[in-house]
Amino acid sequence: MCSCCGSSRFGGPIRRCRPSWVGSSFCRRSRFCGSGRCCGCGGSGPSPPACVSSGALVSRSRSRSGGTMRRYLLVLPLLLLAGCATKPSSTTSEGGRQPAVTATDPALRASAIRADVSMLRADKPVFGITSEKDAVEDADRAAQEIGCRPMWRGVYASIGAPFELSRLTNAAGIPFLTVQPKDLGSVVEQKSWSLAATVAGKNDAKLRAVADTVVEYGDLVVIRYAPEMNGDWSPWAAGVNGNTASQYVKAWRHVVTLFREAGATNVLWLWAPNIIRGATVKGISQFWPGDKWVDLVGFTGYGVGSSAFGFESSASQTFDPTMKMLARVSKKPVVLAETGVGGKAKDRWMTTLGPWLRAHPNVIGLIWTQAPPPHSSADWRYNDSPRNMKAFKKSVVPNLACAPSR
Repeated sequence: MCSCCGSSRFGGPIRRCRPSWVGSSFCRRSRFCGSGRCCGCGGSGPSPPACVSSGALVSRSRSRSGGTMRRYLLVLPLLLLAGCATKPSSTTSEGGRQPAVTATDPALRASAIRADVSMLRADKPVFGITSEKDAVEDADRAAQEIGCRPMWRGVYASIGAPFELSRLTNAAGIPFLTVQPKDLGSVVEQKSWSLAATVAGKNDAKLRAVADTVVEYGDLVVIRYAPEMNGDWSPWAAGVNGNTASQYVKAWRHVVTLFREAGATNVLWLWAPNIIRGATVKGISQFWPGDKWVDLVGFTGYGVGSSAFGFESSASQTFDPTMKMLARVSKKPVVLAETGVGGKAKDRWMTTLGPWLRAHPNVIGLIWTQAPPPHSSADWRYNDSPRNMKAFKKSVVPNLACAPSR
């Protein structure tokens, strides 16, 4: 794996251009030294390619209707960094340390790309996973088992705990960052994280710390802020800690404004309630912040086969009621932000997901939960048995867009 190096290593500023996975080598993070050498590759890496402007990389691919169209490459968000921005050296020419750069400094603000939803689009929904293991190892395993390397990577952050830059740089894909306004742990009653407290600015310092880390990362990040607000299992949910739907809207707008003021132009905001089945609040429109505050919509939704929820034999049974509600709220692209299937006859449910994806062209991607219990509430994995993995590979994978092979 290629690793990043500071500008002091080769004497020039870091220039972030097209990553080497476009050529013959794969790098986890797309950075090259100003001297023209690939950082951390032992001198064996290819020469860094020229910087490219937004829209310069396109491919010819087959559309769902059978026609040929020009599309952005799936890897575009990681390949294109506006203007190939430079970051200032953390070391002076005399070897002394420079003052730390913060998100309010123009130099750091300029290092973040300007995100656009077009960066996520492909001719099929993009494949992503969330798991508890090493990101690169899991990506390699998916490529080997099902022939589809995930392009998106689920990452979680509780704002009450420190959030390190490595959580993003090691994601092995475009980070889908779930930002949870709470302290670590599963305690729901956290008065300090009530929506009223967030709106009043009492948590701004912790929120800014996350925003600064996202700006420092610089590349595209999709943030799913305070999801599943229509349930009752989170500190930000309606009915918990005195929260209301109108407070949720105000809190969402407050957080988005804070990130924008910090220079986080590299963020796409994903609004994602829980599917209606299992939610304590059946409506979702009362939580909608408005089109100017949201880039993507989606939901958490798992196929089930248990006595608690009954048996769902198809993706349509699981998703369609919520999809209809989403369509009444917004026409923005949809992401299955957290999904999988558990219980009986998982293979039968997965055989219906491929046709369902083809029937819903507004769905641009999915994040599959690959974390086994106790890291998740049930075993939602597609590869928990050879039979289930075969069904996923046969029905779902042909309807997904995957990252390039290493």
